[in-house]
Parts: sequence; structure tokens; C-alpha cells
Amino acid sequence: MPLDFHPALTNPALMRWNASSPEMLRYMKHFNAGKPYSEQVKPFGFMVAPTALTEAWLDMPVKEVDPSKRGRPKKQDRPKPIASYEQDAAKLAELVFDRGTGEPVPISALNRSADALAFYQLSPEDKFENGRPIHTGRTVRRVVKVVGFRLIGKEANKIGDFGEVDPTTEPLFISET
Repeated sequence: MPLDFHPALTNPALMRWNASSPEMLRYMKHFNAGKPYSEQVKPFGFMVAPTALTEAWLDMPVKEVDPSKRGRPKKQDRPKPIASYEQDAAKLAELVFDRGTGEPVPISALNRSADALAFYQLSPEDKFENGRPIHTGRTVRRVVKVVGFRLIGKEANKIGDFGEVDPTTEPLFISET
């Protein structure tokens, strides 16, 4: 399928994000700096995150490796683009900046919608057997059989603090069969 049939496919591929936590809102600190509150991205406001090209697709300068230094050379940082919510793609291209440094990110460093669409069929589908891109034949939904459970995370460390039953010793529900 030709990926140039519509002009919108040349626009950056975008993901919509919500500033639903202080950490997410911190991504916009460079954007919000020095602006009146009415023009800032506020808590629970929307942002867009264009996807950056990977190192293989970026025109980044090749660095010479210093033979006197030991170990693996450091990876080059790729941009972490973000922008305030904007529907107009032309305006959005001017708003995109690196959330770590605050520097503008050129549109040439971003994935286009056509790029995202071209590689979509190569995404693995783990919920199905035979769901990898190189597989052929019928794709079948995986059968999941629970053989046990283990509590993980911070909530598991506080079981019993409020009088609830310890699920590792007591059944959660009783079958009537």
C-alpha cells in the first residue's frame, strides 16, 4: 500500500498524554517556565508526545571511539519530544521540545505517521499463539491456566493492616459446587 496517498501521513506520529500526575506535569516545566498560569499546561491538561526516530534512522554524527578508554561507549541520547496539545500539525512542529533539556526538537527527528503505519504489522501480538511478524498460518488466542498466585508490590506488604483476610491462607471465594 502506498504510504504517500494522503498528505496527513507526512505529519509526526503523535500520542496524547494527560498531565495526570506531578511527574507527568514536570515534563512541561520548560514549556511552562515564565508563562502566565492561563497559558501553562495545567494538572490534568493534555500534551502530545511525538515519537522520536531511533538511532538507526537519525542523521547523528558518528563519534570516534577513544581506544584508551575502557568499556562500552555511552549511547547517544535521542530526544524525548513533547509539546502542549495542538491540533494543527504545522503549529505543533514549532512547539515540540525535548522534555529533558528544553531544546527544540526538529521535525526531521520525529517519526511520521507513515513510518508508524508501515511498521505496525510488525508489532508482535503476545495474546495469541503464532502472533509474531515472521509467523505464518492461523493465529489462535492463548489459553491461560492459573496454577497459583503470588502477591507483589507495595499493596501486598500491607495486607492485614486494615483487617482484611490474608489471601495466601484464606480462599477469596467459595465455590458452591
